[in-house]
Amino acid sequence: MRKRNQPCLSEFAWLMMDCNCASKIGRALIQGRGDQVFRYYWEWLEAQENNSFREAVDGERHWQRSLYESRLGSRWISEDNELVEVLDFGKWNHAEGPDFVDAIVKFGQNLPIQGDLELDHDVRDWEHHNHAQNTAYRNVLIHFFFEKPANSKNFSRNSDGRHVRQVLLDPHRMRIDNWLSACLKRPFFSGVNLADVIRLIEAAARFRILRKRASFRKQVLCFGFDEALFQNLAIGLGYRSNSLPLNLLTRRVNLEHAISACGEALLFGVAGFLRGEEFMQVSETARNYLRNLWDFWWIYRDQFSHQQLSPKLWSKSSTRPLNYPERRIGTLAVLAHRLPGLQQLMQLRTESAFVEFMESLHHPFWQSHSSFSAKSQKECLLLGKERTLDLLVNFFYPVQDLENPTIWNNFQSIRLPQAPQKIFQLASIFVGEDRLPKSRLIEAVIQQGLIQMDSHFSHFAIQSKMDKEPK
Repeated sequence: MRKRNQPCLSEFAWLMMDCNCASKIGRALIQGRGDQVFRYYWEWLEAQENNSFREAVDGERHWQRSLYESRLGSRWISEDNELVEVLDFGKWNHAEGPDFVDAIVKFGQNLPIQGDLELDHDVRDWEHHNHAQNTAYRNVLIHFFFEKPANSKNFSRNSDGRHVRQVLLDPHRMRIDNWLSACLKRPFFSGVNLADVIRLIEAAARFRILRKRASFRKQVLCFGFDEALFQNLAIGLGYRSNSLPLNLLTRRVNLEHAISACGEALLFGVAGFLRGEEFMQVSETARNYLRNLWDFWWIYRDQFSHQQLSPKLWSKSSTRPLNYPERRIGTLAVLAHRLPGLQQLMQLRTESAFVEFMESLHHPFWQSHSSFSAKSQKECLLLGKERTLDLLVNFFYPVQDLENPTIWNNFQSIRLPQAPQKIFQLASIFVGEDRLPKSRLIEAVIQQGLIQMDSHFSHFAIQSKMDKEPK
């Protein structure tokens, strides 16, 4: 619900904006100083909300029905930071007493129990309506509400003095679900001029890159520029499946450790790839390489053993051998030592130099191996063209100043080798079948924009449509 004195962007548009990283952008936009492309994007969002997709949300019965139909969710975190799940909302009570009776509820890891549910507009209504003294509300397990005072704590207790769990509901959740249900029956941008659609997608792409840039700036404040650069490189190297464990790895083996004489051994050891059994069934070359790593690791193993990552974090499924995590860690070790040169390139803002730098990386072992036991048929670049372009989009440009028109124009000119199947699916959902030519779908700005749209308009709702499409 809109806060008092809040600028008059729609609630839907406010919800869409990532307030943690875009508040400055949002304020400039509202005050009329923002980028015109952003303005166009958010005005479009607001227009959609004000059309037939927006549902009237007045009336107590309306909210009760929405809760009963799970349109406001079925799992929440209570005000006491406890997981609350309603397995069955029971019976909708239209008489005096709690709104729902004989519901089945589960708290945390406890066994399900039966009880009643009450829904109020404000948390203070529990006392205002005298529920605490009314024995009819003795069996209420959860008190749902939409608003609470900002500076005070309110408790819900029954007539026996027992604490009733409190859950703050988000009314926007249902509005977006309704909006998406209507939109998924046809492409989101059906009936919109294609040129305007492309402008919207480009605006979403720019928002995505600026959001990453804001995140990078926060990391710089926390860890310093060098460390933030190192961590973001690891995330980029991990791509989709291994970005999290590689990020965790750089938090546990920082840049200072990584560039030391034992740095590569620490990276592999803390990653969990030096456990002893890796010596089995490997070539003489691999055995010598592992022996060199162990010469350092055994010295520091006890010191870092409690920080070792679980093998379950690493993924090789649906990952090409040249992208295996062991090879990425070897690449990260090389990059740690060459970080000063990379910093200079980042300051020069030269895209071609960045690509040449990444393609020049060399490691005597990982140049010809995809894992400790798997030798490649021929030597391969540590980072091929496709992964280098991915780093260009997701690592190089988010660090740059996109307010510079030249830099933004350079980003718009990037063409990727191909468009993943997901991009074709998103283009079909948002724009319509074959409305965007394939030549546009390989543009980095189009791909980033569609991915951001996917994030804005609820991944789960869009995924449900994808799952129904023939493979």
